Amino acid sequence: MSEPVENFIKVYVDDLAIGMYVSRLDRPWIDTPFTFQGFRIQTTDEISELQQECEFVFIDKEKSVLKDIRSEFALTIETTTSPAPEFPVCALPTDPEFKNHMKHALRVHSIAKKYIDKIMSEIQRGKDIDIKEAKSLVSSLTKNIMESPMALIWLTQLKNRDEYTANHSLNVCILALFFGRSLGLNTQQLNELGIGALLHDVGKLRVPLEILNKPERLTDDEFEVMKNHTLFGYDLLKNKEELSQDALVIVKQHHERVDGHGYPYGLENQSIGLYSKIVKIVDVYDAVTSKRPYQDEVSPYHALNCIYSDRNGAFDEELVQQFLKHMGIYPVGCTIELNTGEVGIVTSINEKRHLTPTLLLVLDKQKQPLKQHKYMNLASECWGNDKNRPRIEQVLNPEKFNIDTSQVFSKESIFVAYNNPEE
Repeated sequence: MSEPVENFIKVYVDDLAIGMYVSRLDRPWIDTPFTFQGFRIQTTDEISELQQECEFVFIDKEKSVLKDIRSEFALTIETTTSPAPEFPVCALPTDPEFKNHMKHALRVHSIAKKYIDKIMSEIQRGKDIDIKEAKSLVSSLTKNIMESPMALIWLTQLKNRDEYTANHSLNVCILALFFGRSLGLNTQQLNELGIGALLHDVGKLRVPLEILNKPERLTDDEFEVMKNHTLFGYDLLKNKEELSQDALVIVKQHHERVDGHGYPYGLENQSIGLYSKIVKIVDVYDAVTSKRPYQDEVSPYHALNCIYSDRNGAFDEELVQQFLKHMGIYPVGCTIELNTGEVGIVTSINEKRHLTPTLLLVLDKQKQPLKQHKYMNLASECWGNDKNRPRIEQVLNPEKFNIDTSQVFSKESIFVAYNNPEE
C-alpha cells in the first residue's frame, strides 16, 4: 500500500485527512489548479479537489498536524514497510469461494468451541487436558486462516456475555493466527502460537468463581488473586510433553508489558517473547470489544485507539503498527455511518485501501431497519470514480440504533455459508 519516497509518505487520495501536509503530487504542480507547491490540508473541499486531480500524493509527516486518531493510523500504516502476504481484496460474502470457506470455518469453529467447553469442565473437576486434540484443532484453524482469514475473523464477532471465557479463548487464538499470518510466520510457527493462545487463560479456571465472575471492579486483594492465573495456567501445562516452551511461555507472559509494569514478573521489552507480545495485543483487543460481567464492550475502532495510545507502554510499538495495518482503520465489526446516511457493519477489510471496506448495510438513509440486509463493497470499481463512491462519515455506537452486531453476524454467518442470493 505504501512506498516511502525520500522523506515523504505516499498516501492514496481517499485516505487523506485534514492536517496532512501535501509536499508532492503524482504529477507536476503546473498541471493542477493548486496555487502552492506544498500546503497543509485545511478543508474537505481541498481533499475533494485532490481526489479529482490525483491518484496519490506524498505527505510530509513532520509538517502534518493531525487531530484525529484515524489520520495517525493512516500515516502509521503508510510507514509500515515490512513484507506481508497478500490477502484477498474484499471478497464479497456471497462469492461462492468465500461461502465455501465459511462452511469450513463454521464447522471448525463449532468443534473448537465444544473442545474449550469440555476442557473448562474437566479442569474444574480436576481432570487432565487432551493436548493432542487441542493441537489438532489449532492445525485446522491455521489451515482456515491461511486459506480465508476473513471467514474466521468474521466468526470472532459471535460474542456472548454468558460464554465470555470460552469465546474469548477461541477468539484470541483466531486473532493471534490472523496476526501471525500477517507477520509472515510459517505454518509450524502459527501452530505454536495458536496452541499457546488457545490455552493462554486456562489458569483462570483455578481462580475462585466469585472473583472470576464478579460484576464489579475487583478489590486490590482480589486482583492479586486474579493475577495468579498466569502461574496457575503454567503449572497446569508445564509437564505436557506435547507443548513446546514457546507455547508455555505465552501462558505465563501474556500479561507482561514492554514498560516493565506487567505481571507476574514485571519483565521489560526484550525479555518478553514475540508470541507473548502478539497474544498480549489480541487478548486486549478481544477483551475490550466483548461484554464482560463487569464491563460493557467498546467498538473495534475504539479498541484500536486504546491499543494505539498505549504503544510502548503495554504493547510493542512495531507490533501495534502491524496490527493496525492488518486489522484496518475500520476493523471487522465496526458500525459506521456513510455520507448517504445509511448505516452498515464492516464485514471485510481492504488492506490496500483502508477507508473502503466491505459493509453489510442494516439501516437505510432514514435510519430505518432494512427488511433485507445488503452488502456494499466500497472498493469496487463499479462506482466509476471517487465522487460517486460513498464515504464513511463516522463510527457509531450500535446500541444507539438497537443494532446487535453479534446477532447480525450470527444470522449472516449461516446465511452466507448455506445460501447464495445470486443462485
